[in-house]
Amino acid sequence: MGVEMMIELRKGYLQQLFFILSFLLFIASLADAKIPDAVLEQKNSVVTIYTYKDGQADVIGSGFIVGSNGVIATNYHVLTGSTKSPEAASFVKMENGAVLRIEDLIIFDAKNDIAILKVESKELPAVRLAINYKPEIGEDIIVIGSPFGYETTISNGIISGVRRQSGLIQITAPVSPGSSGSPVFNTKGEVIGIASFLVEGGQNLNFAIPVKYVANLLPGQNEENSSVKLSAEAPAPEAAPAPEAAPAPEAAPAPEPMTEPMTPELCYDWYQEALHKINSKDYAGALPLLEDLSVHLPLVPEEPVGCPQLVQYITELCNKIIRNKPDLAQPHYILGQALSASGDNAGAIKAYQKAIGLNPDARYHVRLGRAYLVAGNPQKARQAFLATAKNPRRQTSVMIYFAYLNTGHQKDAAKTLQEIVDKLKANPMASPDILAETYYCLGRSCEKSGQHDKAIKALSQAVKIEPDNGEYIEYLAARYYKIGNYKQAIQCYEKLLFLISNGSVSPDWSQYRGSRQIHVYSRLAYSYCQTGEYAKAVNAYKMVIELDPEDTYALHMLGLSYFNLSQYPEAISVLNLYIEAAPDDPYAHYFLGRAYYENKNYDSAQSAYLKAIHLKSDLSSAILSSLYFNLGLVYSKLGRLEDEEGAYKEALEIDKDEAAALLNLGCCYGRRGQGVLAADYYYRAGIIYLQKGDRENAVGALHNLSTTGSPLYEKLYSKIYPDVPLKKEKEEK
Repeated sequence: MGVEMMIELRKGYLQQLFFILSFLLFIASLADAKIPDAVLEQKNSVVTIYTYKDGQADVIGSGFIVGSNGVIATNYHVLTGSTKSPEAASFVKMENGAVLRIEDLIIFDAKNDIAILKVESKELPAVRLAINYKPEIGEDIIVIGSPFGYETTISNGIISGVRRQSGLIQITAPVSPGSSGSPVFNTKGEVIGIASFLVEGGQNLNFAIPVKYVANLLPGQNEENSSVKLSAEAPAPEAAPAPEAAPAPEAAPAPEPMTEPMTPELCYDWYQEALHKINSKDYAGALPLLEDLSVHLPLVPEEPVGCPQLVQYITELCNKIIRNKPDLAQPHYILGQALSASGDNAGAIKAYQKAIGLNPDARYHVRLGRAYLVAGNPQKARQAFLATAKNPRRQTSVMIYFAYLNTGHQKDAAKTLQEIVDKLKANPMASPDILAETYYCLGRSCEKSGQHDKAIKALSQAVKIEPDNGEYIEYLAARYYKIGNYKQAIQCYEKLLFLISNGSVSPDWSQYRGSRQIHVYSRLAYSYCQTGEYAKAVNAYKMVIELDPEDTYALHMLGLSYFNLSQYPEAISVLNLYIEAAPDDPYAHYFLGRAYYENKNYDSAQSAYLKAIHLKSDLSSAILSSLYFNLGLVYSKLGRLEDEEGAYKEALEIDKDEAAALLNLGCCYGRRGQGVLAADYYYRAGIIYLQKGDRENAVGALHNLSTTGSPLYEKLYSKIYPDVPLKKEKEEK
């Protein structure tokens, strides 16, 4: 009875070890509150472009209707694969579900990454093109496309920059696989560009190619343009040559993507161009160049990367404008950034104050506050930061959060951000998304300072205001996860995955594909394990493996989850797969042995345990003791009494108070007829169980002790039943 009882005991103990082992093994743009109706009305003019090959339809990009007779614009790179494959046919799918075959590639401009297509249809809804539109930094924009195949998904952002020569419009809205070629709208519902991206400094940057380049290629303006058939029978050539008798007009000038970092030569060119505009009194033309240059200024006094003269150039240009146009706020603001980068913090403060006097822009207040933090004056910094609540704008709270974080004043951030929250709540001009963003930054600040409860409270408010914001939900989930509140973490992760699955998560749901989605599933799966929901953990770990077949951690945890569900054949199969990838992991061999034992495959269990012992250098003493104990159980099943005794003794060498090993070793001596030794081990096991508060197993030890006739029985009995005399107990029996 003792042995059988201990087998069940060890199984429960292993579930505790599972939690310990799994823990040891498991080592910000925002969406607008409302999309303008003028933009929503254009959704039916946006198409998804598919290629069909070998019975499989794949999304390759997006496009938009520019002519009611079936003329569609997209990125050229969207079509480069399908136009070169004789077996592929291309189609567009409209929002209403209609599927139209692409019949012609009218013309393309590879340098500007634009292609104009033709489908056979009439009276299609066309977009409105803002050909002569002049974009402004900070302006709201909306992109409608099909990222990752989710058709007519709406993403929004702002214009964060305009490239001076090419006119490329840098945007914060995401451009993900499947959304290349999407129209970029202004808030009036006009297309101002076509979404694309380029690689700069090792990062993907999202751009809108000005719509004027699209207009230059439209058939209505270029009657001479040739057509090239796109079909499965006749692949399109790589270029679209014009007829010899009537050459096509010269294409629009190619943009100059900034694929290389800032260099002294490039910096000097920008400086000369800005200087020329200033000398010509074209201050409006010079300021965007200054903005472009200021992006490369460091936040701390150090030499700018790529151009040692950058601070000198910007300072000179700003002072020239200020002398001639002292009432412009922006030159003072940019001058402040240059002075800050040069180490003249006092000068930067004066420049920011002058800019604020001319225009109380929230960005200017943030920069002033940061300069005060550098100067060691957190009180004035706080006043500057609080002033941003008067004219709130997006990303301000994020800038304040990082200003505190990067200047070593993180302890003051939460208090200031809480005050800003209070001011925003009382300001009718503050939009809900700005308030949510500030709550989010408040939560992060509280977390940094160890105020976990306040962090969760603030983050919960952010999620309450913007319940579809994936960034807020994930960070809140991570906080619950960190403090071990796995039930709440599960609720957050499940909600996030639901939003991802139906494409309704904001601000950029596409970022949750790939590695980030794997991370979410991994944490959800681990949380399921911690709450004992192993069936759900199995499904979550399967999803991780489906997304990343090379994730061996997920494979290991899947095997352990099967083990805890008592699905031992599945556990054996998965753990063996894991061991193929990680043959030197002793923990895997240990749990594989447990699964073999429970599946009554004792020889294989012995082999797994011996392999784990061979690799034991990485095992903790608790696991190693358990390993020898379970090896003893295997030897018991195999009838190898001497080996069984040796295994239990090894367990006791590691942990002399291992009650289960003491009890089972006593059973071994009992089978040998050595009652005195058996009684001693039973008694010691019973005492240790009592010390641990485990009265049930202490009674089991007492029962074994009763078979020996030893006086130790009465001694252990009096400790288990101090108020029940032994004589009375015998009479009752």
